[in-house]
Amino acid sequence: MSSPAVHVPRIRFESPTRGRVTRWGQVSGFVYRAGDSLVLAEPTSDALLLLVPRGWGNPMLGRQRREGLFAEPGGVPASPARWQVAGRVAAVERDLERAVAGPGRWAVSVVLRPLPHASLIQVRAAEARLQGGNLSGPELDALCLRAALAEDDVAVRVSIGAASTQARADVLADAAEPGRIRMDISPRALPEADLADVIVGPWGPAPVARGSASIEAERRQLQLSLFGDTRRRHAN
Repeated sequence: MSSPAVHVPRIRFESPTRGRVTRWGQVSGFVYRAGDSLVLAEPTSDALLLLVPRGWGNPMLGRQRREGLFAEPGGVPASPARWQVAGRVAAVERDLERAVAGPGRWAVSVVLRPLPHASLIQVRAAEARLQGGNLSGPELDALCLRAALAEDDVAVRVSIGAASTQARADVLADAAEPGRIRMDISPRALPEADLADVIVGPWGPAPVARGSASIEAERRQLQLSLFGDTRRRHAN
């Protein structure tokens, strides 16, 4: 029986503080979607990092361990002669209308930015309609949809922060651009992908089902060839 496929996000390095996801993928249980902005900061130990190639190639996500650099998903060794650390992925920011938080619960903070023509009635309506707090993934998705419509409905632009703690969510909401949600992924990491999982990509056909030893050897060859070459609202 074959192992589950691991989808590698494709990323474009835009600046020392930003990366852009151009094709979806999943790392440590978090799904990165095309159009997501990766907010970069100074690297810290065991954090998810953005690795950029020394020369031609696409950036990738990885981690720094005692043994060296490892690409994610998959935990594949990445040579420092080929890859260097651009920064730590401190948060992921995406448009409110595209927000999908996934499973689990989030501490959520909402910042309202009334437009110049907004009336007091509209602002009060926004305050009642758009409240953060401890929300499930579907509740956060519904909040983001309401927030995406708030500019037309109640003349208010909204920024949202989502994290594992309310204090961190407040910081993210303050920093998020209007019309965007900024999510802190670092404290929500799930167990890393197993090294033997098959990495899906354009570099070759999926391995054919054979004996377990043959499958294991081919998976490792596929992986190593890839990286070796080349205003705030809280609920009461």
